[in-house]
Amino acid sequence: MPLPFTAVRRYLPAIVVLAVIAALTLRPIPSQTRVSALTPVLCLVCGSIGLVDVLLNVLLFVPLGIALHYAGMRVARITLVGLGVSLVIEVLQLAVIPGRDASLSDLITNTAGVVLGGVLGATWRKLVFPRPSRALRIATIYAVAWAAIWGASAALLHPDPRPGQYYGQWAHDFDDNRTQWGGSVREVRLNGIPVPDGLVPDEPLRDALEGGKFTLELHGVSGPQPHKVAQIFGLASSQGEIFVEWTQYGRDLRFMIRYGPSLLRLRSPVVRFDYAAPADSGEAIHLIARERAGVLSAEVRTPRDTLVASHALTPSLNWTFALPLTYRWGFETRWGSMLWVLFTLVPLGYWGAAAGGSRTAALAVGGAAVSGLGLAPLVGGLSPVHWSEWVAAVLACGAGVILARVAPRRPESVPQVLVPRARVRVRA
Repeated sequence: MPLPFTAVRRYLPAIVVLAVIAALTLRPIPSQTRVSALTPVLCLVCGSIGLVDVLLNVLLFVPLGIALHYAGMRVARITLVGLGVSLVIEVLQLAVIPGRDASLSDLITNTAGVVLGGVLGATWRKLVFPRPSRALRIATIYAVAWAAIWGASAALLHPDPRPGQYYGQWAHDFDDNRTQWGGSVREVRLNGIPVPDGLVPDEPLRDALEGGKFTLELHGVSGPQPHKVAQIFGLASSQGEIFVEWTQYGRDLRFMIRYGPSLLRLRSPVVRFDYAAPADSGEAIHLIARERAGVLSAEVRTPRDTLVASHALTPSLNWTFALPLTYRWGFETRWGSMLWVLFTLVPLGYWGAAAGGSRTAALAVGGAAVSGLGLAPLVGGLSPVHWSEWVAAVLACGAGVILARVAPRRPESVPQVLVPRARVRVRA
């Protein structure tokens, strides 16, 4: 017996979401077979960016929970369906699909994403159209959480040298995903301390990096353009974790340094220079990376040109910590931070306006902005944020107020209480 049209329409969003999830999680990646085999099945936060994978897994499966709620399922049943779907995916990745990581972490986080989506599907009206009292509570919780995240981000934006011995790496060769740099390194110094190709003195090196005031200089000679990522210089711990690295890909140069986010298994900064490497071999190249007063900068000098990239270490850069793919900071990064502040503060302006009008919205957004954009960098020893981030906070407040005013009036649904009618007798 064919399903009625109404049932198909109810389940269609869930079917579409399942198709998207299958396309993203069941696509074979043969080149990653050897690496994926190293992932422990029982790990909870796997790999150097394990928390990024956890967050992305949760977000990927949230739409499925929303779609299942739309189909009429309750949260308990949504949980069982999410667990079953996740279990099927992990078994296929483990036994059938080459190059995919299967782990207990994926099973838990996928299911958690479906459950979160089911809860959001059941409660979204209370979030989007709250009563003033509820809107005030939501705005308060959101403002505190926003300021706390920005404060934590400010605390993490400092170098993270691990204890133990360190080794300099001059154009080392790695696995199949990299190639060896064809140029040559002549000299490397960190705050004037020579960094050889091998064991380096750990205490002076760590003191130079932990102080947040370092200058790394490299002199070398360019080689042919590599068609894979090639290391020019690296500074690695005895466990093989690379802390600082200059690399080249084609004519692009990149500088990476491990900051506090790596402690949480998030992404650390990577600064890029497009078409900065010499086009020909045998040319002198001078690479400089430094941090001063909360500003990370890098410089590429060749006989023909000098390129400089400078990035103020602002807590609003936290949007780069958990992206699905590696993002390398460039000229547009500042504007990305501005848009991130705008995007994340608009809901606070909306809930503030829903709670008490434009004045309450200004107090909510202003309090969060002063804490996250003003106090957090000051306490964290960073430079003041760019003026564009303050402008973004003002625009977010205004946008939230406008949304609250134009939003349709749909108060939270109140359960109807059925009161029995009194019987009235009419006498003739």
